[in-house]
Amino acid sequence: MKNMDSKELKIMKKLEILAIIYAVATIWMGDYIVSILTNRSYDFIEQFSPRMIQTVLIYVPFGALLICRKIITKTNYPKNIFNGLMSAYVGGGIASILLWGYYFYDGYTYIVYEKSGGANIGLGIILIASPILISSLMCGCYFIGLKYIHKDEN
Repeated sequence: MKNMDSKELKIMKKLEILAIIYAVATIWMGDYIVSILTNRSYDFIEQFSPRMIQTVLIYVPFGALLICRKIITKTNYPKNIFNGLMSAYVGGGIASILLWGYYFYDGYTYIVYEKSGGANIGLGIILIASPILISSLMCGCYFIGLKYIHKDEN
């Protein structure tokens, strides 16, 4: 068993900070960009609570990975833990970008093309369940990274 070296630990700590920035930027900047593209006002105070909940929904899988990393590193862990964690971050990030990107695209097209009807309930349910879905995907990516991604050790 090999411990993560200091360079790998620094990268992991930076990824933990980046996950927070990513969650905040995705929702707040995404809403801002959609408001600019649709010529609507960006109401910061009125939409504060929904945006905070959406931000938490994005961050939960990355926060769970942080907790798992801290638990795993205190115990005996595999030598490829860094590879597993990196693949989990990348897999979760890509899935999250695609999911929330579609959310903003759906809202944008609803406004621009003046679609009739109400909210997209199916998408809302998927977004509410997204922490579980993305966490499951990140778990799978973690084990794939442990098993199939090997670092050259000289």
